[in-house]
Amino acid sequence: MNQKVVTRLLFISNVALILTVLSYWAFSPGKEKVAFVNSAKVLSQFMGMKETQEAYQKKIAEKQAKLDTMQLHIQQQEQALSNKNSSTQLAQLNQSKNEFVKQKEAWEKEVTLEGNQLTQGMLTQINTYIENYAKDHGYLLVHGSNASGNILYADESIDVTDDIIKGLNAEYKN
Repeated sequence: MNQKVVTRLLFISNVALILTVLSYWAFSPGKEKVAFVNSAKVLSQFMGMKETQEAYQKKIAEKQAKLDTMQLHIQQQEQALSNKNSSTQLAQLNQSKNEFVKQKEAWEKEVTLEGNQLTQGMLTQINTYIENYAKDHGYLLVHGSNASGNILYADESIDVTDDIIKGLNAEYKN
């Protein structure tokens, strides 16, 4: 036998083995427990996520207020400058504008980084809880559904979303 034939036979036997294992797993009722979680619902109803987002939004509003004040000060400097043509005032105005741009860029980077860290922390907490829930309840696989359509259909009997939300919120309160 030549090399191509041997390679094809090995490939076909591997595919057949994989299909056999998958078929056994898919059609052996009651042996494996599978569930799904509506990820969007968990994110919207988990108190930890809500509180984190509220605190984050408050922080953003405070920083935005500071930037707005700086911008108002610059506008006032521009108005005062239009009445007088002072090179000192023009230099101060340009310095204020440069400082504003630097502050705004630094703030945007900080906000993005902090938002990513907060979100990642919440997702880690949620994923850890789901992993523990699955182990405690004997699930071998827990799918996550989202707006992108990972799961096109699932019977409600395997939806553990509400249990996950209740448990996460109870754990969060403690």
